[in-house]
Amino acid sequence: VYIDKASADAIDVDEQIFSAHVALTRERPEILGEYARIRHEPDSGGITTDTDAWYLQAAYRLPLPVDAFKPYARVERIAVDDDDPLFAPFGLDYRGFLAGVRYDFASLAALKLEYRDERFADDEEREKSLWAQASFAFGEH
Repeated sequence: VYIDKASADAIDVDEQIFSAHVALTRERPEILGEYARIRHEPDSGGITTDTDAWYLQAAYRLPLPVDAFKPYARVERIAVDDDDPLFAPFGLDYRGFLAGVRYDFASLAALKLEYRDERFADDEEREKSLWAQASFAFGEH
């Protein structure tokens, strides 16, 4: 829980952020999820609005001899209230589905290949893309 005051374009709001997450990281399976709600209450007595954001991801480390690979899928959503005085002007609504595979080619290094199917704001068109990522960690394993 986080409580603060926020301002934009001469609008002051009381802001409350509530969030929670779950993580089952056993690798077989791995399940991750997070939910957040942001509430804006204008000081001027206007409409109270809520923005909800969440994701849910499931992954599974494959068994030997291909245990360096971990396929995964993820669903994401951001739903901004149309009356939100701070967030609505930015068109932050989002829906996404991601699927990919992670390849751990060393104890501190990995490659990911990911397919994304996303819809931004109120756009009816979905954007489809393929992403690649290399990651490295430094330090002792």
